[in-house]
Amino acid sequence: MAPYGICTNGEKECRHSFFSRDVEKLFECLEAISSGRSKGTGELIREVERHAHFFQAGYFCVDCEWPLEKAPLPAAQFPSESKEASYSTRLNQLLECIPKLKTLAILDR
Repeated sequence: MAPYGICTNGEKECRHSFFSRDVEKLFECLEAISSGRSKGTGELIREVERHAHFFQAGYFCVDCEWPLEKAPLPAAQFPSESKEASYSTRLNQLLECIPKLKTLAILDR
């Protein structure tokens, strides 16, 4: 089973990059599913499936060929309002979604 990585390209438009505004929708859907507060779980899972492209196997993004980040980065070493802390936090939040997506059978099908 290949580990998944996240495209962190911020230099050009890449629909797979974690800078995409679509990432927030993914977080919202996963939160709604895990909290059990939504009756339309099937619809939410389909929405999450549409965002599975953020999680890529391999070493480079399929769209922009940017290297994929696969390991969490320590955000605590940066000042809380810094660009580096924001970058690390967002990457780590996405990497933390991988087990949830596997549990939902969205990854590793």
